[in-house]
Amino acid sequence: MKVLYIDETGDHSLSKIDKSYPIFVLSGVIVDQEYHDGELSASLNTFKKRHFDTEDIVFHSQEMTHPQTAHNDLYMKFLDSDFRRAFYRGFELFLERSKIKIVACVIMKSKHFANYGLEAKDPYLLRACGLNESR
Repeated sequence: MKVLYIDETGDHSLSKIDKSYPIFVLSGVIVDQEYHDGELSASLNTFKKRHFDTEDIVFHSQEMTHPQTAHNDLYMKFLDSDFRRAFYRGFELFLERSKIKIVACVIMKSKHFANYGLEAKDPYLLRACGLNESR
């Protein structure tokens, strides 16, 4: 059985757009449940142990890019450029080797608002990332 794990990044609000992160992203991973529960989870835990000496870390982009505000001190490792480089290189390899499908919808909020003005829909209300919109 295939499952979809979905998450978001960014703020969906159109009334305030953070110039340093002006996007809203909904993304997901489609994976076979048995593969997820076995090989994939084991491989991810090995990756976590290699880089953090523990499996007890959840990767959050906000904390990875702003470790000084993270709730977990393990993220302080991202202040070191050598660690960041090795981590991201290793994570890219992990993703390339994984039997998963990644899907994403990215909305540039300023362009969305510029296109639709006060009629701009909340990104959560868009169908197929605007592909079905009449405009």
